[in-house]
Amino acid sequence: PAPQRFRNRAHRATLVHGAAVTLVEAADVRCTRTAHGRADEEASDLPTLVLPRRGFFRYHAGRRTVLADANTAILFHQDEPYRIVHPGDDGDDCTALRFTPDAVADALGFASERSGAWTLGARPHRALHRSAHAALAAQDALCRDEHGLDVLAIIARAKPVAAHARDAA
Repeated sequence: PAPQRFRNRAHRATLVHGAAVTLVEAADVRCTRTAHGRADEEASDLPTLVLPRRGFFRYHAGRRTVLADANTAILFHQDEPYRIVHPGDDGDDCTALRFTPDAVADALGFASERSGAWTLGARPHRALHRSAHAALAAQDALCRDEHGLDVLAIIARAKPVAAHARDAA
């Protein structure tokens, strides 16, 4: 299928979801924004775990700011508006997994109540991206949900990054 627009500045190369209610939607997202100092405010309608694969960006939610790169996983919370700023001109490629609020709450507990960021060690990082890729490639909703929940389980075992630890400001 032809790429679809994703918000105001990226496109979905892949979006898989069935006709039935599912726990997880998975998408490859490419942002082609160039460097800029101020971005439009955005919001996610569902909790969205973003796994950058290429490039980097600064994620601003309220007073918190986190530099996201290929070693970072970021949860965009559905009740927190945010801004994305690219310090460079190369944009980014990410895997985005959108979950039902209940799935995130069950997996992450109180950590699901606001946006968060995690940096994982090499082994869990590989497992995270393997499961995320499997969710993208899944041919049916049950398989996609299983792999998406595996991603949440890996995040649940990781230690959250303090907001200032990867702060780019």
